[in-house]
Amino acid sequence: MQPILLISLPIFVIGLIEDLSAKISPLWRLMFILLSIGSAFLYLDIGISSLGFLWTDNLLSYPIIGLMFTLLVVGGAVNSVNVIDGYNGLMSGYAMLASTAMAIVAYQLGDVLIVQLDLLLIASILGFFLLNFPMGKLFMGDGGAYFIGLMLSMIGLVFVSRHDELSNWFVLLLLMYPMFELLFSIYRRKIIHNTPASEPDPYHLHTLIHKILVKRHPQGDKIMNNSLTAPFLWVLSLVGIIPAVFWFDNKWALISWACLFMLIYIVIYRRIQSRYV
Repeated sequence: MQPILLISLPIFVIGLIEDLSAKISPLWRLMFILLSIGSAFLYLDIGISSLGFLWTDNLLSYPIIGLMFTLLVVGGAVNSVNVIDGYNGLMSGYAMLASTAMAIVAYQLGDVLIVQLDLLLIASILGFFLLNFPMGKLFMGDGGAYFIGLMLSMIGLVFVSRHDELSNWFVLLLLMYPMFELLFSIYRRKIIHNTPASEPDPYHLHTLIHKILVKRHPQGDKIMNNSLTAPFLWVLSLVGIIPAVFWFDNKWALISWACLFMLIYIVIYRRIQSRYV
């Protein structure tokens, strides 16, 4: 556990500085995120070395390509968890669901270390969650969101590295909700709106759901409208999380559920956008 905490220190520090000063450029944040991920790749000897296809696995067998791909995917995962940290309980609730799913599979495989790591992560998030949801008395900030995103990713990669029957698609499916939120946001900004991918916009799925709640309850309590946003996205995230538990050792089932999740997300998004926005 200690090496993981030390490796996560750069990413937590840069997020904390951003929270306190709001003066850290996206480039500096990216550099510190990549520093933490690169350290995990080198010192913990974990990375994405297989996707279950011959040609991709041959490419990933080259250390530099494996490192670059790991930086890209895990960097995206870390940022994606920060992206969904917008409403009370949303990110922390999702993170506990994903960690619980990983712990269940680890228990089935008899991996005590991963069970312990996941339970420690859940316990640390739970203390925050009770103050954040539903009343919003405490907020996570970039430092906490980056840290949790990195922990989910690193524990997942360590888990996969310890069991041949596990696929990296298992971890991807657990992270499917925040990662597809990020990918869809990049597509929306660059392709649809022709704006920089890093430029914030008010069109995230969680933002649109919150707008619906405000429209339907215009005189409602602002804090409760905020907190009611999270349960809808928790349910959506379970479309990826629950199948990952049942088919953790079946690559094609995991890929199929990942595709189904993306389809469901897009259908929900388009329906909300056409009817309420």
